[in-house]
Amino acid sequence: VDEIKFLRDRYNVKDFMFADEEFIINKQRALDLCAALKDLKITFSTSVRGDSISEDVAAALREAGCYRVYIGVENIDQSISQRMNKRLSADAVRAGLKILEKYHIQSYALFMMGYYGETEESIKTNVDFAKKNGVVYIASFYTIFPGSKDFDNYKNKISDWSDYFERLAMTNFTVRPVINVTAMSDVKLVYFRNKA
Repeated sequence: VDEIKFLRDRYNVKDFMFADEEFIINKQRALDLCAALKDLKITFSTSVRGDSISEDVAAALREAGCYRVYIGVENIDQSISQRMNKRLSADAVRAGLKILEKYHIQSYALFMMGYYGETEESIKTNVDFAKKNGVVYIASFYTIFPGSKDFDNYKNKISDWSDYFERLAMTNFTVRPVINVTAMSDVKLVYFRNKA
């Protein structure tokens, strides 16, 4: 809060992005932070898990100046969501979206495209979910990092290690898959991402 006050007062910064993968993983911390922010007259956006939104948190977010939430949906297709070990249901995400709408907080849904088992049909399921629920659909490609549980299983797909590390360093996972673990071609995945 002191850093935000400093930036606001010294540099006239009034809009912030809390780059926190899960702003409300600790609900009490989120509520306390919102209470501390509400009198600062700032605006902000943040990220949350699709099933972590409740009435009291949404009300506190809005009162504190939150106008946009990026919701980590990853994949609404249940077979892929289970494979990702996300345990996130479409109903829970839908309920959270309705709460955010009630408090006039914009919702952008973040999807992960290209997880193993991804098909044209599962991509369509995600796009249809976003359309039916009135949220902006943003897709990044599933990216395998060294040390992750899938790295050893798929590192044999890396033909150019310099290119692999360069693309990881750029941290832009929306252009094309770093390692494609689906049965679809890179071209097809990019086509579906751009079509959405």
